[in-house]
Amino acid sequence: MSRFLRISLYLVLLAGLIWYGRTRDPRVTLAMCLAEPEKYHGTRIEVANETIVQQLFNDGFTIRYLGKTVTVIGDPTGLRPNEFLSMIAVFDRSGRLLLEKKHLALYRRWKIWVSVPPVLLFLIFFLRRYRLDLSTLQWQEADRA
Repeated sequence: MSRFLRISLYLVLLAGLIWYGRTRDPRVTLAMCLAEPEKYHGTRIEVANETIVQQLFNDGFTIRYLGKTVTVIGDPTGLRPNEFLSMIAVFDRSGRLLLEKKHLALYRRWKIWVSVPPVLLFLIFFLRRYRLDLSTLQWQEADRA
């Protein structure tokens, strides 16, 4: 099989998987609930990606999710402002969430920064050893003259 045909087949397969995930994904997200509150009233959802605690109250707290502020009714013990949070909650048509379970992602920013140096070291060592040949678009060992 020619290289061009194989690459084209992989790209079509990748595009098909992306389309399938976009159109057939059964999970309901908070963004979907906020867009159509009546349709998703009472739906149990998982809110995890880029959810940051904003304010704490006696009976709940607010989160910032993809640029939107959402009120969560539930136990705020153990939470701190500006920390990442993942939770399972029930969506209410008023745009609020009723908390069922929560997990505070402590030191998430620190973990992200700690993971950057190994990636940079790998890139440095890789690029010292290999070069990209633009005519064939393949990596080849660097000349050690």
